Amino acid sequence: MKSYGSQSDLQTISINGLGAEHTVILLNGSKLNSLQNGQIDLSLIPTENVKRIEVMNNGYSSMFGSEAIGGVVNIITDDLLNESKLSAGLSTEFGSYNKRKFSLRLSNNFNKFKYDFLISDEKSDNDYKFYFDNGVDKELRNKLNSAYKISNYSFSSQYNFSNSFNLNYYTQFVNADREIAGVETGNKPPDTKQIDKNWNNILKLNYSKNNVSVYSDFNFQNNLQNYNTFPVLKSYYKNILLANTNRVEITRNNNSYTFGSEIKYSTLYSNDIKEDVDRIHYSLFSSTRIGIKNLIVYPSLRYDYISDIKKGALTYQLGLNFQPFNKIDFHLRGNVSRNFGVPTFNGLYWKTGGNPNLKPEYSQNYEGGFIFSGSSFINYTLNFSYLNITAEDRIVWLPGRNFIWSPKNIGTSKSQIVIASAKFSYSFSDNIYIKTDISYTNNNSKKTNEDFIGDPSINKQILYIPDEQIQSNLELSFGFAGINLFHSYIGKRYSDTENLNLMGPVNILDGNIFVDYKISKYTASFKFEVNNVTNSDYQIIAGYPAPLRNYNFKINLNYTL
Repeated sequence: MKSYGSQSDLQTISINGLGAEHTVILLNGSKLNSLQNGQIDLSLIPTENVKRIEVMNNGYSSMFGSEAIGGVVNIITDDLLNESKLSAGLSTEFGSYNKRKFSLRLSNNFNKFKYDFLISDEKSDNDYKFYFDNGVDKELRNKLNSAYKISNYSFSSQYNFSNSFNLNYYTQFVNADREIAGVETGNKPPDTKQIDKNWNNILKLNYSKNNVSVYSDFNFQNNLQNYNTFPVLKSYYKNILLANTNRVEITRNNNSYTFGSEIKYSTLYSNDIKEDVDRIHYSLFSSTRIGIKNLIVYPSLRYDYISDIKKGALTYQLGLNFQPFNKIDFHLRGNVSRNFGVPTFNGLYWKTGGNPNLKPEYSQNYEGGFIFSGSSFINYTLNFSYLNITAEDRIVWLPGRNFIWSPKNIGTSKSQIVIASAKFSYSFSDNIYIKTDISYTNNNSKKTNEDFIGDPSINKQILYIPDEQIQSNLELSFGFAGINLFHSYIGKRYSDTENLNLMGPVNILDGNIFVDYKISKYTASFKFEVNNVTNSDYQIIAGYPAPLRNYNFKINLNYTL
């Protein structure tokens, strides 16, 4: 997770240190990444109806197109539609900095027709305390110009025409009004606000009979953003996206074959770009699953063409999964892929810092590793991966004068990444258990080519990529109550390309206590959260301090018929 300090600022996620614009975010399988900046602000996605999150840790451009260089995150809400009864839920949340949140959810199943409706409203003064380094010592200050109000409305539905044919529709509207503090300079920040009005619609037609499945997805997005620094700067962005994806999947025994096409039309209207721009993105793709005894092979191929830059990209992937021992759940994995990322509208056309000479970036990804699962005294899963990623013409936003950032193709970079993780669980009874997991990542990502003789950034760690990261979680459940502890260690990293400005390691500890109580058709849950338990003074991005210790309390009441 990449954070600029507070909830009012941009919240993104990146995989393998390749940036948020190199990570595809899916909602129920449909791509959300903005063509304006290649990212998606996760703070604008409601969490109340998220069933689970799937993470694919590698390059998958041959399946998902541009941006899928580092990995893919799929946010799943469709599973809520599997609920077979009337359900109504009411929740409230309040915490530090005068945070208040209210949400209402209603779902029902009428045999052929199912729906799920959610409304939520959240606001906060967000005037948290932080330490500012004035060059002599650190003084305690309150965050200014950082309040926010976010309202979310979403509706999911499914209609079953028959056992083999159904239609799904999802719509979400978000209205966010946020103050933007910007980088901390020691002076009072300007009176800056950002208003987002995003409308996302996904329509899916699914037909499956015998060994053939046909899928047709339609996506319409209308995103409006106003960014105003009073009384000087007033910027607006209106991004419209129309997309259609069609897939045919044929399965037989342990094998499958998928082929399809995609077309996307996107346009951006803004007073902050040189001219209104349009983009048509065409794609053809195919993928295969071939099972031969204990070996599974996953080849895939995709071709993309982007109209405004008049460039095409051929990407591929070959994945292997081999189980050498029939009676042991031990799998060897291998993967090789070619991936690409198309320049964003902001990168190409932004008046202030855009670069019209940007070229698409490519990567060659290699991965090898294993996964080992078992159960004896405890249940366990061990996972190890080694990734080697070579990025060509990599696009990196670099700070310039007056804190204005601009994109540049930095040439070639190489990343050597080691990921090791372990999960353990032990059940004392049906509902009393302990779970823990820990993951370690070592990331050596460096620029390997010289832009000019004596280039001081060569063979230096790419900015903001930590050399090491450790994530751990401990969950204790005692039936109707429990406790969770989350620890994050972020190793040293640099805020400049020459590795002169070192940012030291960060340790973050969060925790919560929860109680779930059920009486007949009614369920009540309570959760008390403590964030930054150790009151650490830290920054993920230089100049954007994170909140000190803060608290949050959630109450959820649910009725199920």
